[in-house]
Amino acid sequence: MINSGFMAPTFLDLLVLTGRCIDSEGIYICGERASEKARQEHSEHTAWASRGEKTPFLPFSADLRWWFAEHYHAGTLDEATKGIDLDCLGLPKRPAPQEGIYRVNFDPDSGIEFRDHWEGEKVVYKNGGYPGRLHTLEIITPRGTLRAKEQYVSYTFGIREYPVKEAEDLDILAYIFENAEVEALPGYKDREIGWIQAPKTPVQALIVELAGVENLSFLMADYPEKVENVMDKIYSLDTQIYQLIADSRSPGAGTCENLSAENSGGYWDAFLKPQLKGLADILHQKGKKLNIHHDGTLKPLFGKLKDAGVDIVNGVTCAPVGDILPEELRDIAGNDIVIEGIIPQSIFTPWFSEEQFETYIRKVIHCFRDDYKIILGIGDMLPLDGKIERVEKTVKLAKELSAR
Repeated sequence: MINSGFMAPTFLDLLVLTGRCIDSEGIYICGERASEKARQEHSEHTAWASRGEKTPFLPFSADLRWWFAEHYHAGTLDEATKGIDLDCLGLPKRPAPQEGIYRVNFDPDSGIEFRDHWEGEKVVYKNGGYPGRLHTLEIITPRGTLRAKEQYVSYTFGIREYPVKEAEDLDILAYIFENAEVEALPGYKDREIGWIQAPKTPVQALIVELAGVENLSFLMADYPEKVENVMDKIYSLDTQIYQLIADSRSPGAGTCENLSAENSGGYWDAFLKPQLKGLADILHQKGKKLNIHHDGTLKPLFGKLKDAGVDIVNGVTCAPVGDILPEELRDIAGNDIVIEGIIPQSIFTPWFSEEQFETYIRKVIHCFRDDYKIILGIGDMLPLDGKIERVEKTVKLAKELSAR
């Protein structure tokens, strides 16, 4: 079998330079400066909350990778973190060389070939960079070629062209999945390991990465059988991956669904709910949990997630950026689901004064101080103009105001 270097974390995520461009070196450097005791306490508290168990105070866990990545790229990391108590930030430990439990390979006789090339002026940082500003990925098969493009802009990448645009592209995609195979990595059942990043549901993979909202809408209207055939093949691969996660020593699967109700709500009954439920059932049979990323519009999907088997929802963004007030969140979600995030990223930027920031944080802590199924965080990442000292202050306020 042939292993493609373009899988991040699996073949389903064909593009995801938006994820791969987040260089983790900066956050690992600072993570090594934090104390092991603080890292262990952060890990324990978030694990307890993910199971609905009592913690000493409201735990906080945020995705700070992008902020640390760009300060590392610019060579400003030391200055930007000067005077910051890194023990407050819950920074990750540098992972071992082999942290995953599986990879996706392709039949060597399938004729599937991956090619990519770069165009335009190079992106040069003090640390790192990219060979161009326009990245093109081609997946060449005997059935035809899929082509996708990503454009560098404002320290990240955005999709310029989706690989699936026409009905013929669905046939090519189906062929690719027919020739994909999941390989379990040696000793995957025996290694202690954290949450495993898993593929999106088939419908979300099509919406977010493979076709996009507009293309999928037209394809679903004109060629529903072809779309459903592709989703069936994606789902078949998904189930193999989720079974490996269920059989491992991981607490469960985390999937970057990138749910937003205005894009995904119409697919809920026919596709999204049954796909989530099926994957969750695989995990639940072995006592594992499903943690999904829902960082867009919340209503009306947010209140339905528990019925689909979702245990934890992260990236949740409340008003004034999102569409639900913090004090409404638990009533809409129900009592069983663990909620992670809540605080909009804009609260950490200069757009909000120090007084507005602290007032908002105090309000959120007051709302959830007695809720054992809450992990405070940022919906969904600390932006580049975010103030890292506000993250530190949020953690210290949570310890002070929510002591249990």
